[in-house]
Amino acid sequence: MKGDDTVRRVLVGCFFIECNSFAQGTTTREDFEATGLSFGSTDAVAQVGEYSAALAVLSAAGIEAVPSVYAWSSPRPPVSDAFLLELFDGFVAVAREHADTLDGVYLQLHGGAMGQEIIDPEGLLLTHLRRVLPSLPFAASFDHHAYMSDEMLAALDIVTAYRTSPHVDTERTGAQAARLLVAALDGDIDPILRSIRIPMVTPADQLDSALPEFASIMDYLDDVERLPDILAAAAFPMTPWLDVADLGWRAVVTSDRNCESPDQVLRGIAERMWLNRRHFVEGPRRSAVDSLERARGADRLVVIADAGDATNGGAPGDSTEVLRCALVPPDIRVWIPVVDATVVRSMLNLNLGDRVHFTVCDGRPGDYNESVDVSGILVLKSPDAVIGLSHPMLNGIKASVGALAVVRVGEIRLIIHERAVSVVDPSIFRAAGCRLERSDVLIVKSHVTFRSGFLGIDAELLVADTSGPTSMTLQALPYSNRPTPLFPFEDTELDIEDLIIAEAAG
Repeated sequence: MKGDDTVRRVLVGCFFIECNSFAQGTTTREDFEATGLSFGSTDAVAQVGEYSAALAVLSAAGIEAVPSVYAWSSPRPPVSDAFLLELFDGFVAVAREHADTLDGVYLQLHGGAMGQEIIDPEGLLLTHLRRVLPSLPFAASFDHHAYMSDEMLAALDIVTAYRTSPHVDTERTGAQAARLLVAALDGDIDPILRSIRIPMVTPADQLDSALPEFASIMDYLDDVERLPDILAAAAFPMTPWLDVADLGWRAVVTSDRNCESPDQVLRGIAERMWLNRRHFVEGPRRSAVDSLERARGADRLVVIADAGDATNGGAPGDSTEVLRCALVPPDIRVWIPVVDATVVRSMLNLNLGDRVHFTVCDGRPGDYNESVDVSGILVLKSPDAVIGLSHPMLNGIKASVGALAVVRVGEIRLIIHERAVSVVDPSIFRAAGCRLERSDVLIVKSHVTFRSGFLGIDAELLVADTSGPTSMTLQALPYSNRPTPLFPFEDTELDIEDLIIAEAAG
């Protein structure tokens, strides 16, 4: 212990973003500032989630939190390398300044970040911090869609991750990591990591806690943690939208150094993943046309997820597929959000009630974001709209959508906004003047997460199998770096023991 005998101190920080290799554009400092960025304070921290829960555990144990960097963004395209290095310099500067008085480290990480050239940002960040603080216990909590590279695991001693999808156990995850860190500081445990990578990747729509195959894997982790000297167990069904050489699911176990069978425990988790692999690619799916047809006959609100353009998977929110389907014929009241900064900015100088003619998005014919000629009435505009997200995972986060306009096209309400945000709850629709009880259809940008965003609202929830950077048809995505073999691209009946790609000890 490096701190004094009365007050222990833990470096805390957050670097949280899920990136999408197939989404055009670059995430910048401005994008993080729109949702949460601070250096040396907790001013930008939402009051829910794993970070706040971890801070509460540390405080209750009489431990002083030393804030470094808090950087939280909605999922987006790869991050600017220059900004990543700026962020990491911020973390390292605080670590160096307080190195002689620190006793441990806790970080909230997503694990699915990517830079323009920096392939493993979290691994690089942790490696830099470990060089400054070589002997301290490091704990981190993760989204279970994390990449979990060997570099991340080599730098960490304690790993926890979400078990629910939609993610409604964020506070549990952060609190668990912090409790284990406190136990390590107290000398009650000596944590180490073991992991196994499984050669499979699957679409996101079937990774749903309401489905028995997914729930059985995550529920098994509770049984694992009841075993002697097993401190934490995590299953990582990795996001499929990172084009990396180690793409694949992973199992990670934090055990006490005296544990006799961590590898056996890991294989038990891995086997459950592998044996259920076909369930995760065979779910029932509807096209956008079929989803809208079902909505026409519904007697209550229908929420349709535009799965190929899921902004909570890093897509840019500029799909026009559902819009094109809804326009033929335009006889259903449907609210459709789409990102087009140029178009929405051009409307700010117009008057409400003006008839407008424009082309939304700039994709080529056949692209998911194919350009569409639109004619309608401008009914709402705002130069800088900020929404307060209400999703249980995001509650308390303020997100700027930039300029926003609503154009009425027959029964369609087209919500055009400047900046992509997570469209997983009613927030953007309410900001656009939508009264949910009077609307027929809302188009959200998600696969599973939106389900908990509409809890308590009487609505039918559908997922449309659309094209785009978060397509559920993984074979349609332009991978160039993925490993081989990898299910479902290469199908194999080999035993799990023959399919273990990597095993690493932290």
